[in-house]
Amino acid sequence: MDTRLLESILNCSRLPSLPAVALRVIELTRDRDVAMSELASTIESDQGLSAKILKTVNSSFYGLRQPCSNIKKALVLLGLGPVKSLALGFSLVSSIEMDEKDGFPYTAYWRRALYTAAASRLVAVKCCPADDPDALFLAGLLQDIGMLAMHRALGDEYVAVLNESGQDHRHLARHELNALDIQHPDIGALLAQRWKLPDELQIPVKYHERPTAAPPRFQRQVRCVGLGNMLHDVVSDADPAPALRRVYAKGGEWFGLNKSGVDEIVKKLTESVRELSGIFRLDTGQHPDPVGILQDAGRRLDELSRTDPIASCVSRHIDACVVQGGETDPLTGVLNRNGFESAARSAFHLTRSKGSPLGLVIVAIDRFKEHMKLGPEGLDGEIALGVTSSLDRRFGPSKGVVCRLGTDLFAVIVDGLERGNVTELAEGFRSELERYSSQWLVPDYPGELRVTASVGIAVADESTAGLFSTPDLLIASAMRAALASRQAGGNTVRAFAPAKRAA
Repeated sequence: MDTRLLESILNCSRLPSLPAVALRVIELTRDRDVAMSELASTIESDQGLSAKILKTVNSSFYGLRQPCSNIKKALVLLGLGPVKSLALGFSLVSSIEMDEKDGFPYTAYWRRALYTAAASRLVAVKCCPADDPDALFLAGLLQDIGMLAMHRALGDEYVAVLNESGQDHRHLARHELNALDIQHPDIGALLAQRWKLPDELQIPVKYHERPTAAPPRFQRQVRCVGLGNMLHDVVSDADPAPALRRVYAKGGEWFGLNKSGVDEIVKKLTESVRELSGIFRLDTGQHPDPVGILQDAGRRLDELSRTDPIASCVSRHIDACVVQGGETDPLTGVLNRNGFESAARSAFHLTRSKGSPLGLVIVAIDRFKEHMKLGPEGLDGEIALGVTSSLDRRFGPSKGVVCRLGTDLFAVIVDGLERGNVTELAEGFRSELERYSSQWLVPDYPGELRVTASVGIAVADESTAGLFSTPDLLIASAMRAALASRQAGGNTVRAFAPAKRAA
């Protein structure tokens, strides 16, 4: 993380800020025994805010059986959580000035925010109502506040990053890290901390891009927001089938949701956001027919299975690896050793059937035990997050799958690239790691932290067809190449190359 840039962003005078009423609501609600009359009078002191809350409370979003005429009654009928979340949500939206000429995609931003917020709440109501569904609505609304902060502070420089990502949010964090060595979830979490929001809101903001890395205590809440993001993709993508497949997989794994349960949420979602967009006075684009989306996506998934059964099978398998707790690393959210071996085997058989190359990259951190002796507790986690982020920056654009095989051992599965291309990417990673690890935010480390890696590569292609008859042989060769790099002194890249036959 670039600490100088981080400081520059957080000290920007144009950052989003919460109005005085919202800050007072946060202060009052820290006390579990807060007097409801004092909270009601605080909210009612802002007539516009009070009117918006009451309009929402009386909408079909809450479905009250009797009309609610004032904030005190809303607190009685709904409780503290929903009213607090609505007050903070409306305050946040009203505090953000929008100028369509400044290059920021406000319509897409608010579409994602509202759809994720509404979907997070719907998932929580159905699957884990004890986790305060309305707080999760607010967490979804806040999740990308770091994007606005980065745009306010960096202007056109950040707009260039947005454009480089193709305005595809799923690739945005990688492009942010690549260009700026910082990402919006971290900035958003620091803003939430500055506003003194509770951990129940800070943690989903920080981990919404990688739910499996969230602390165990907050994992259900973060997964609600994570699934909410995927549900946004279902109703927003030109081809909803891949997103719907992910929702089916992760909804089942995380919450025990079956297909009909997911479909029910999708059907409710569009109408909820259409109503909320009007209440919040936000342009969130078109709201498609959910029944048509589900039917089209179902046909696409059936078509994929028929036309390319091998690719469909492997894709489903890797999706499953990502959602299974036993096959992902809880800190970084990437595949662990079990997930790596499963995905590598699937990719090996797929690429072999298609005649395309498959590369494996093994990364072993140099002097790891020495770093652990010198550094503070938790340094291993900081190194893991830094290494996986750097690997993703280099290999992500080529659809490489980053994995963590152990505390100090990592891997990348990359298909379709020749040995020279894989080696070039690996060398770029090695050089970047050496240069930028000194900028990682690691307090109490004596001196400058300098992390290097021994990197090994093996590629299954036409030249190695007779050598790599199984995926295990390919993995073993990549491991031996990494060992050769270590034995050569480390901080280098070695690629397995078949011996040339004598003439």
